[in-house]
Amino acid sequence: MFTKLTSIYLCFFVVFAQKAYSNVPLFPGYYIDSKGDSVLCRIEYNDWFKNPNTIVVQVNNTRKTLGPADIKGFGITGYGDYRSETVSYHLGPISGDLPGEYSDKTDNTTCFLLVLVNGPYCLYELTLQERYYFFINEKDGPVKELVYRVKQSEMVISEDAQYRNLLAEYMAREHLVKNEPYSVTRLTYSKSKLIAIVNRLNEAHSGVKTAPAVKLKSGEHLLQLDLFGGAVRNSFPTEFASYYAPAKFPSTFSPEAGVGLRVLFPGHFNAFSIGLAVGYTSFQCSTSQSGNTRANVQSNTWYDSVNYTENLSVSNSLLTTSLYFMYLVPGSGKLRYYGKLGLNTVFLLKPNGYAYSNWSGVYTAFYSTTTPYPDGSHSGTYESIAFGINAISGEIAIGAQAARHRVELVYYSPAELGATNQPSFQLSRLGLYYFFTILK
Repeated sequence: MFTKLTSIYLCFFVVFAQKAYSNVPLFPGYYIDSKGDSVLCRIEYNDWFKNPNTIVVQVNNTRKTLGPADIKGFGITGYGDYRSETVSYHLGPISGDLPGEYSDKTDNTTCFLLVLVNGPYCLYELTLQERYYFFINEKDGPVKELVYRVKQSEMVISEDAQYRNLLAEYMAREHLVKNEPYSVTRLTYSKSKLIAIVNRLNEAHSGVKTAPAVKLKSGEHLLQLDLFGGAVRNSFPTEFASYYAPAKFPSTFSPEAGVGLRVLFPGHFNAFSIGLAVGYTSFQCSTSQSGNTRANVQSNTWYDSVNYTENLSVSNSLLTTSLYFMYLVPGSGKLRYYGKLGLNTVFLLKPNGYAYSNWSGVYTAFYSTTTPYPDGSHSGTYESIAFGINAISGEIAIGAQAARHRVELVYYSPAELGATNQPSFQLSRLGLYYFFTILK
């Protein structure tokens, strides 16, 4: 079973790895040419961790590579805008191995700045390999670095928070210092805090409430809580021995519901995540068979002929746990598709349950040369297979997501329910589920 499952997993990973890395997806957007005209296009975008040095755009099936010296800016619909600027910034780390003195070294570069806030006051972000920087400008004025430096001397970490002084100057100009005397002194060098204060500056200047130009990838978005419910088709692929003859249960349907927790890896559209789901379901199935067979066979001329009927039943309640890896295919629309691979463990809540047969038979004796004669009727209950406590299977799923809603089709490979030293009795499942994300 696990050999086949491994093959399925490998195929799954190959398909989605190619999808994730072989082609950078194209998203609708625009760029502003050197004349200031906006050109609609499609842009290769992979949810960059760092500000890009160049971009690839497609216009009328023609692709070209553009740098910050070629255009004045660009934007990806739904994912943010970038502006071309030449900026100066201070070198030196702000975490990890810190210098003993504040670094006075600066560098100049022409780059694409991510626009965090648009308005009378604009806020920008530049993320490099070494660290991240924030910049601000007023109206059409020059773009200035919000200077932040850190040093460590004799195990004491000190901060040079010059950015607070510049923001305090802007707040005084907008008459905000008296009403909000502590907002700058308590300010930290973080995206969310800086966006909030620049939005406040714009509101005071224009009287119009402003909003971030991009969605923040804060920690709260990396943990999601789901509720789910659905229907499961339970299949019993194993033929087993009943009292008189081999038997097999037909498929049945049952509901399932539960809760799931998912942790998203940041960046690349939050495409990769791992999750744990816990659910409750049950299965119940019955069938019957009848016929004629031989019993108590001593030889070809010494046996009983039995006309029999068997009513076979199986049932149990299951607590299911699923540990899975999920890949959400990047896309620009509201509807996005995904695939999942995981391990599913079922805990049988009635471990003493079993598959059994209520049997009855009418016996006719055939003993050598004696004329056949009635040998009585007999009935009873026969335990075919005793269940174990838990079972493990693999799972593979495909689904679609829109906002807080997901619909998912899941296949669970056959799980061995029979207890140790019992004949094989397997359960495979095919489920269709609806998920609603209550924490996102």
